Amino acid sequence: MNESINLTPIKDLIEALLDTSKPFSPTYLYVFSDIPPEYLREVKLIWNNIQAERRYLLLKDLEELMEADTLINCDDLGHFALGDSDPRIRSQAIRLLWECDDPKLGRRFCKVLQTENDEEVQTAAASALGKFVQLGELEEITKEIHDEVVELLLDTVQTHQFEKVRRKALESLGYSSHEQVSGLIQQAIIEQDTKWVASALFAMGRSADTKWERQIIENIQNQDNEIKIEAIHAAGELELKAALPPLLQVLQKNIDEDDIRHTAIWALSKIGGEDVEEALQDLLESTEDEEEVETLKTALENLAFSNDIQFFDIL
Repeated sequence: MNESINLTPIKDLIEALLDTSKPFSPTYLYVFSDIPPEYLREVKLIWNNIQAERRYLLLKDLEELMEADTLINCDDLGHFALGDSDPRIRSQAIRLLWECDDPKLGRRFCKVLQTENDEEVQTAAASALGKFVQLGELEEITKEIHDEVVELLLDTVQTHQFEKVRRKALESLGYSSHEQVSGLIQQAIIEQDTKWVASALFAMGRSADTKWERQIIENIQNQDNEIKIEAIHAAGELELKAALPPLLQVLQKNIDEDDIRHTAIWALSKIGGEDVEEALQDLLESTEDEEEVETLKTALENLAFSNDIQFFDIL
């Protein structure tokens, strides 16, 4: 049991959850990491008495905490919150479980996708199933569960009533080596719809297949920022050396587009090379934007780490 829980009696936690006259203190969030069974039991008893907005914000804050600290694990609360009566909270519970690789959860997400009526919950489930496609490709879950997930996603991307759910299913299938997936990605590109092209590029980045190089590089210079960002991200994921010149051009042209610049910096650090290190160092010396300075420092650290790995691989 961690120190935060030792210092936080369950009575104080319950009172804080129920008292809407005061903001919920962030110090209580750590209680939910690997929460002891007796604490979770008490939370479950009063869960429906907690204001819905507070339940939602609690899960959202915990998700952000998990992203910032990889040692935080709130799976137990996430599993419980999947049964909440509020669809917004159910979809947030799915996002809270983004790191959980329990095969049973893959089947539960399949059931959610098949039986839920709410579009946002179905969208979250379709997106979350991508992890289980990846685990199946790595043979870390049974073939039975993997096939069940892939077949459902293939059906979803072609027949589901909600377009957003179909697009998220395609993104999840990006990890799959199934023979139909390549054609579905190509079809999405041909649609020339901004959202579908962005989802197709996202799936390409997950494919570990450089056959998509031409289409990715072409879209790095796309005039639509959503498409441009996904193309840049895919180039980084696939570590496309041929993408270096257009990525460096992105940094020169997109002066005021923070999201584009940060994604390009990340992608360059993934691809690596001496020219990249020099370009990032020059940018670090010239920029006055504090957020970009931190992004560049992280990118250069990642680049140095990658170069060390490549050096030892050569040895």
